[in-house]
Amino acid sequence: MNTTKKALLLALLFLAPLLVRAQYDIDTTALYENANKPDYEWIEEAVSSKKSDFYYPKLLKRLQKADTTLTLRQMSAIYYGYCFQKSFNPYATLPQSDEINRLVNMDNPDWKKVIKLADKALKEKPTELSMYYWKYLACAMLYGENDKRSEKVFWQLQSLLAAILSTGDGSQYAPIHLTTVGHSYFLMGISDLTPTSQALGTSASGELCDIFELQPNDAGIETLYFNVEKCIAFWDFGVDTDDVDWELFEQGVKHAIEEQDNAVEEPAQE
Repeated sequence: MNTTKKALLLALLFLAPLLVRAQYDIDTTALYENANKPDYEWIEEAVSSKKSDFYYPKLLKRLQKADTTLTLRQMSAIYYGYCFQKSFNPYATLPQSDEINRLVNMDNPDWKKVIKLADKALKEKPTELSMYYWKYLACAMLYGENDKRSEKVFWQLQSLLAAILSTGDGSQYAPIHLTTVGHSYFLMGISDLTPTSQALGTSASGELCDIFELQPNDAGIETLYFNVEKCIAFWDFGVDTDDVDWELFEQGVKHAIEEQDNAVEEPAQE
């Protein structure tokens, strides 16, 4: 089964806006005209109102059915609206991750079990990119990449990525907005971009960002900026920073990063 085409499509989806700004060493805000920062105030109101077409449970049902009439704005409401759900935790790890990583690296993976585990994880966190990735891979291995079941999961993943990547080009002038710390590693992994360092800093406009220096790559991209303000803000909801166990916090971030790294590693083949 050939998954190369799908992997390239995902990588190109991520790299397309980056390739444009890689040619310039200037402010690319005007060049990246499609940059669309999430309107969190509007999203919070829209996904919370039962009368709204953007009511979160309604949107999730449509995503789960792979409703191709979902618009980019609605997909953005799904991804960024997760910030306003009771289960939101940008640093939490899914218990299914370790088992899936173990299964896909076996000589004869139980792909049906991978699908069940991914489905269970997505009920807990419907915006987890790695779970769509694993579910797609499992469906493609079992049924073929052109099967309706495989195409459905691929559409779900690609649509979420499109929403994320519509927010910026990853430059200091238009950072990509994320709701989960590990998603930056997932995005870089599927695009064959390897970070050499990571630091918390600010964009040109003062947005709080994870900033990654990259190994030399074909796209000529040296640095990526990911807006992680919603992730950092998670610790501000009724939490006294003096009481935070920062050692535990760092362990959680490290585990989340490792989890995303594992999600883009090629599983062992027979």
